[in-house]
Amino acid sequence: MTIKHTGAVVAAALALNTLAGFSVTATQAADLGEELEKGWAGSFMIRGRLLAVIPSDKEKFTPTLNTSMSNAVTPEMDFSYFLTDNIAFETIAGVTYHTLKIKNGADIGRAWAIPATLTAQYHFHLGNQFKPYIGAGPHMALIISDKPRGPFTSFKLKNPRFGVALQAGFDYMIDEHWAFNVDVKKVFATLKGNVNNGAVVGKAKFNPWIIGTGIGYKF
Repeated sequence: MTIKHTGAVVAAALALNTLAGFSVTATQAADLGEELEKGWAGSFMIRGRLLAVIPSDKEKFTPTLNTSMSNAVTPEMDFSYFLTDNIAFETIAGVTYHTLKIKNGADIGRAWAIPATLTAQYHFHLGNQFKPYIGAGPHMALIISDKPRGPFTSFKLKNPRFGVALQAGFDYMIDEHWAFNVDVKKVFATLKGNVNNGAVVGKAKFNPWIIGTGIGYKF
């Protein structure tokens, strides 16, 4: 009987200890949630992300010449400033590399570009660590290098090209400063250019998805 009673006491103590642990964890999470609601206005967030740039598969460099543009994976940094607790402005810094080719055929040329984007965002504070946001703004593809490939003697893209970017994503706050980020942008932009010194002149609808993930720091 003594052994049974002792076992029951130990089991009860363990259960109370577990409940106490859950209570402390819940309290800490609540405290962090309250802390994360404060001080967003006037703050900055810098993020480092790895981006996948996936162009539309409907490019046409001319009405009769079907083309495709290669995907790209690149590191990127972005900077956000919170004008208010909910409204922020974000700009990104990165370089992407793409090859334009005839579908199921020869390469036309390759280009390095800076996908400069400025978005105005609305951030939702839901009282916890999950901070989703949406945004929109202008996009500019700044071509910094373009060269012909394959049988073509010249390849030139007009610079710069402007478009529009739509955005959605979230920050998951690890603590009051560090965050895990996932971000998706859809860009609507058209590239204009010529091949073989103007023998072929046309445009290609770039319209990429830009999907990124990384780590951010708020200060």
